Amino acid sequence: MNHSKTLSRLAHAAALSTGLGSLLFSLAMALHFDPSVGYLNRNAFSTLLYIVLSLFALVCIVTVIGLRKRNEDAAQTTVPDLAAGGRISHVCSLVTAIVFVAAMVWECLGASQADTSSLLRALCALAAAVYFGTCAKKRFAAFGIGVHGYCVLAIATEYFDWTVPMNSPFKIMQSAALVGVMLFMLAELSIRADRATSPARFGVTAALATVFGVTNGIAMITAAIVGDIAPTAYIVRALPSLAIGAYALAHLYSVAHAPAIPFDPPIADTVSDAPQEQEDPDKEQADPALPQSEIQQSPTTNREEE
Repeated sequence: MNHSKTLSRLAHAAALSTGLGSLLFSLAMALHFDPSVGYLNRNAFSTLLYIVLSLFALVCIVTVIGLRKRNEDAAQTTVPDLAAGGRISHVCSLVTAIVFVAAMVWECLGASQADTSSLLRALCALAAAVYFGTCAKKRFAAFGIGVHGYCVLAIATEYFDWTVPMNSPFKIMQSAALVGVMLFMLAELSIRADRATSPARFGVTAALATVFGVTNGIAMITAAIVGDIAPTAYIVRALPSLAIGAYALAHLYSVAHAPAIPFDPPIADTVSDAPQEQEDPDKEQADPALPQSEIQQSPTTNREEE
């Protein structure tokens, strides 16, 4: 099984699942959401959405198994270039930076009431904007941690938001999108920091960030267009996950179509495995620091001379 072909198929599956999921979730939110209780009424769109997500999860499991078998192949000579980037991924990176700048401005405006969490989210959004604004360069990898800080603070804020039911559909999908983004960014930053990252880990996390991030973002935008369904804060915090989801898909396609790089297997410890010569305990070695004239003869030699 070829790494590039597997990642390409995973990218196609993620794109298809994202399109179907976005359509189904948006229709469910627009047509069957009951604002009086904060839940979705029974509808076929939600059922189809669960089926699509289940099939996508099955594709991810098969991908992980296939890529791991490929890694165990003794004849493996090349691996995907996980740091590869194309023009589309660079454009998506710049768009993501703009989205984080807008999120930072919105959080700063919301921090006027001495809201510490909003101020912290604004700082994290600024760090994330720097990372994506430089097209995810290696020397700016530390700023990517701001994405994790922003997502963690957003999940914590929305979890303790008592104005929205705990199992509200957009609240659950928002949390899933933010978690998917954090998992992808762990693999992304590992690549930028030259840490070992398996193709299976990168591909699956990128696909998860794409499906949940883009699906949630499009559904939130649909909710904003339709009417007063989701709070404005939820809609604004869904935009960064939407942008990162699009960037993850573009990055996945770039890696799948980039030329493979040589695979360097770990070098075995030849020193410890090589047979070592055993020294003869009866054989005396002269001290190289002493001159030859000062080397004393052994008692056995002296007896033979007598």
